[in-house]
Amino acid sequence: MYIVLMVILLAYGVVNRSDQIILISLSMILLMIILRGYVELSTAVLTRSEVSVERSGHTENHDIKIVFKIRNNSYIPILSAELFIEHSPHLNRISVGRALIFIPAKSVVQYSVIFRGRVGVHRIGPLKIVVRDPLGLFKSQEIILHRSFYIKIYPEIQHVIMRRIYSYARGIGFARSREAGEGIEFRSVRDYRPGDDMRRIVWKIFARRGRLAVKEMERESSIKILYIIVASQDFFRGVYLYTPYEQISRIIGSVARYVARRSDYQSIIFVSPSGVYYTENFLRGYNSFIEILRKISSADYEKIFDEEKTVESYNNIIKDLLLKKFSREKLLIFLFTDPTTASEQYFEELINRLKILGHKIVVMMPLRSLYDIKALSDLSALIYKIKIMRETEREEEILKKLRSRGIEGIALTPEQMIIHIIEKIEMFRY
Repeated sequence: MYIVLMVILLAYGVVNRSDQIILISLSMILLMIILRGYVELSTAVLTRSEVSVERSGHTENHDIKIVFKIRNNSYIPILSAELFIEHSPHLNRISVGRALIFIPAKSVVQYSVIFRGRVGVHRIGPLKIVVRDPLGLFKSQEIILHRSFYIKIYPEIQHVIMRRIYSYARGIGFARSREAGEGIEFRSVRDYRPGDDMRRIVWKIFARRGRLAVKEMERESSIKILYIIVASQDFFRGVYLYTPYEQISRIIGSVARYVARRSDYQSIIFVSPSGVYYTENFLRGYNSFIEILRKISSADYEKIFDEEKTVESYNNIIKDLLLKKFSREKLLIFLFTDPTTASEQYFEELINRLKILGHKIVVMMPLRSLYDIKALSDLSALIYKIKIMRETEREEEILKKLRSRGIEGIALTPEQMIIHIIEKIEMFRY
C-alpha cells in the first residue's frame, strides 16, 4: 500500500516535472523496498532459528513457568518482533502474554510465561512471532516458532493435612509403629512342626513340658483399595482450583500417600469425557502413590467439553475393567461421582454389580456448595448460597435415596472426607 502511494506521488512529480517530488518519491520507494525486503529476510531467518523449552513447577496452585530460548544462528539481527503464545483457555496465565523483542545476531533471547497451575493436562502453544520493520510500516504473517505441547500438573499434597492424618490414625490406634523385618509382633505359641525355624523354638516350654513349641508371629495384613472416579462435565465446572475434580484429586492424592506408607495395595480407574485412565495392576509402596497421581492428573480440559459420555458408557467401561482385572479380588472401593450421575439408573446398576462381586462400596459425592464457596468473598458467597439452595436440597435428596437402598453415600468437606476414608480403610482391614 505504501509503495503504491509512492508510485502515485512519483507519477504526479513526472506530470508536473518536479525534480524534488520525483527525488523524494524515488527515495521513499527505495526505502519501502528495503524495509519490505528486511521483513522477508528476517522471516526467513526466524524460520531457521532454534527454539528450546524449559519448565519449572509441576503442582497445582503454584507458578508453572515456561521458558522459551530462541537462538538466532544468522548474522542478521531481528530488530523488532512481536512474540505471543496461545494456550488452553482453562489454564490461567498470570504473566504478560505478548512481548516486543530484539534478537541480536548470533545470540539467544528468552521469553517466559507463567501460569497458575491446576490439576490436569493443558495445552501450551503454539508460540508465534510477527516480524516488523524498524518504522512499523510492514509486518510478516504469523510464524510458528514452536509447536503446541502438553504439560501435566499434579495435585498438591498438603503436608499439614498429612500430619493431621497420621496424628489422627495414631491417636485412635490405627497406625502401628514399624521396625525392620516382617512378622515382629507376638501372636501365640503353638506346637513345633517340621520345617519351622529353630530360632523360634521356646526352650522354656521344652524344659517345662518336654515338647517343642514355637512362637507364632503376626504381621499387618495388606488390603486392596480401588478408587473409581466417574467424572461428567459437571465435575470440571466451578471456581478455578475449587472444582469437584480438583478437590477429589487432592483427596485421593492424600489418601494414596497414606495407603502407600501403610504398604497396602491400591489402584485407580478414572473415567472422564477426555478418556479412561487406570493402572494395569494393584501396586504398593511409593510407586503406587506416584502412579495414582499420574492417572488422576490425566484429564485434558479441552477434550472434556467437546463430547459428553453417557452414564451408560461409564457403566460399561467400568464393568469391563473390573471383570477383566479385578473380578477375583475382594476390594474396598471408593466411588467418586457427582449427584447428577448418581441419580441415574445405570449408576445404581453399576453399584449393584460391584456388590454382587463381593466388594465393599462407598460412594463419595462432593457437594458443589461445599467446594466452590471457599474461593468466594463474603458477599459473593452469600449470593451463591441463595442461588444454589434448591440444588443443594436436590443433592441431599439423592443422598437419602442412595442410603435408603443400602448404598453408603458420603458428602463432606475435603478434610472431613479424607479422615472418613481413612476410617473406612482401617475398619476394612480388621
